[in-house]
Amino acid sequence: MSHARRIATAVALACCLWGALAPGASAAATPTPTSAPTSSPSPTPTLSPCAGTAVLVSQAFTPTSVAPGGQSTETATVQNCGTAPLTLHLQWTARWAGADGSTLPAGCPVYDPLLTSVTIPAGGQTTASLGYSVLAGCTATSLTGFVTATDANGVSGSAVLQIAGSSNCPGGATITAQSFTPASVAPGGTTTENVTVRNCGTAALSTRVQWYALPQPPSGSTGFPAGCVAYDPVLTPLTVPAGGSVTVSAPYTVPASCTAATLKATVTLNDLAGSPSGTAVLTITPPTCTATLVQRSWPGGFTIAATVTNAGPALTGWTATYTFGGDQRVTNSWSATVTQKGAVVTATNAPWNAHLATGGTAWFGSNGTWRASDVAPTGLQLNGRPCTTTVTAG
Repeated sequence: MSHARRIATAVALACCLWGALAPGASAAATPTPTSAPTSSPSPTPTLSPCAGTAVLVSQAFTPTSVAPGGQSTETATVQNCGTAPLTLHLQWTARWAGADGSTLPAGCPVYDPLLTSVTIPAGGQTTASLGYSVLAGCTATSLTGFVTATDANGVSGSAVLQIAGSSNCPGGATITAQSFTPASVAPGGTTTENVTVRNCGTAALSTRVQWYALPQPPSGSTGFPAGCVAYDPVLTPLTVPAGGSVTVSAPYTVPASCTAATLKATVTLNDLAGSPSGTAVLTITPPTCTATLVQRSWPGGFTIAATVTNAGPALTGWTATYTFGGDQRVTNSWSATVTQKGAVVTATNAPWNAHLATGGTAWFGSNGTWRASDVAPTGLQLNGRPCTTTVTAG
């Protein structure tokens, strides 16, 4: 049985899939791409949060649910965290799931891993897409698409395509989409889990969404990752109109000391028959910089000396930011151009220290005044990336 798999990037690619004809019987087929692979840069790149070489900003299917015989497009947006153009190789993989737990339900093809190449401008974003067709005889309940960069840590994620049909909607509702935005954060960062629930019935449906998330250790490690927290189940009431869908969200903050590689989140509609559920995985990338802020204060005045070490790619030009905890005001600075807006202080490199190599260190400082409070600053970031920050009194 032949099947066409539509892909999206700038070069023509071919892949091989196996079409499942019936349980225990299959035949090989070579697909004919129905569209050229495409990738496009974002017109408004977002620089924060961003850690490592690159991060997967978002990944989703559009539409999020199709009936057998329908088509959907999986889209992934990747951000370049560096200051030079970056070429990545994205590996696309897809796996079916059946109502009985099978990974290759009858009538569904096998999608072999497919590589595409994307080039991302410095500090910018590129969106790549891949089209999937669900064969008319496919008996799967969902298709999970995985995207991983084979040459960059932190670029990895998944998205779920629901296969519509009454048998795929136990209890009258189903989770049609679940993902983190952003899909990757460094320790100390915050993300939002988004879940879309579809009501398959003809009357409004009330349920409760149960949220639960558990940090997972790095590969090769066991036990609970040090410095992390487990998010206990939390229930959120939800009403979905007849035949409609509603998206709910929950924020998560990864502790700055967390050593986990991922955070696995599970969502369950536990008031409904069959307890429909879904999962999403957040990638936790190690910090790419460390910083020390030394504050010396006296009545009405202060001095802050900052030391920033870059553990990521070399930078040609850098900006460091931190936030005051009191009503401090900067009056002068050295080794950087320091400005202040509200409580946020921004330091931009001087011409002579613009280059910051991997492992390199930059120093800068400022003097200022305060009236009611001189609480120490917090949360230094380098080019929008959170640093592991230590604040001490001089």
